[in-house]
Amino acid sequence: RDAKDREAQRAAEEAALKDGTLAPVPGETGASIDNQREVLRALVPLDWQLNPDCFRHQVTDTKRTDPGAASAAAVERWTLDRCGTRIDYQVTITPQPDGRDRFSIKAER
Repeated sequence: RDAKDREAQRAAEEAALKDGTLAPVPGETGASIDNQREVLRALVPLDWQLNPDCFRHQVTDTKRTDPGAASAAAVERWTLDRCGTRIDYQVTITPQPDGRDRFSIKAER
């Protein structure tokens, strides 16, 4: 039963990531709604690797820790609620010459 419940929870969270319903995120993020969805599509599976038993994630806050200039990388802290536990991630968003943004994510210690 527990395995089936976890499987159902993961399927529901995967569907929410795919259809974008976990965005917009609260707080001070400078990321566009499309970038928020892309970050979430990378962040949540990354967190699944760290805690494979939790499939209930929600970003509860974002803060710009280094806003950067218009052409420079912006560094943000995204706070994730992982099944009741607060986890902070550093998200770096870097504008590219083609107008798109590249991002990287790492867990804060």
